[in-house]
Amino acid sequence: MFNWFGRKSAPARFGVPWLPVEGDKGFARGPDGVQVLNRATGEAMVRRNSAWEAGVTHVQEIQVDGRKVLGGQQPQILAPVGGSLVDLEARAAISELIASLQAHGLIGS
Repeated sequence: MFNWFGRKSAPARFGVPWLPVEGDKGFARGPDGVQVLNRATGEAMVRRNSAWEAGVTHVQEIQVDGRKVLGGQQPQILAPVGGSLVDLEARAAISELIASLQAHGLIGS
């Protein structure tokens, strides 16, 4: 619909937000906070700190049906060591859980 958007050939009524830097090919810079969809990749792109950021979402928490399901990173969980009864299979499973939570960024490492 707006194949001209962001190009120098855009109708004058839309203003002239062109980048003045050499090599920018006349694309619109847009103000910080503008969000667009990259149709080639399906990723949302947001203008932050005068640059386009793709594939990153900044949120405080995610809720489902009013219940918090994801929030800020939690502190590190230490793997089990020592104790009077050693269960190698349980320790291995707990260590794998900890590694997975760390890999997803849910807890510190």
